Amino acid sequence: MGEMNWVSRKIHLYNVTMGLYMLDWWERCLFNFTVIVKSMSTWFDNAIQGTKVDPPFKLLNN
Repeated sequence: MGEMNWVSRKIHLYNVTMGLYMLDWWERCLFNFTVIVKSMSTWFDNAIQGTKVDPPFKLLNN
């Protein structure tokens, strides 16, 4: 696979961890779009109800 920069390594790790490496590019985009929309929907719904919730992607900042 050769030398990978930090961003490429993280994308590759995400694809392998989530099992997305076997999908076509458009299927990966559809999956990622669905996850983002669901996460943001949940976050905004909780924000409207006044429930304190961390942003959906806070775990990525480890």
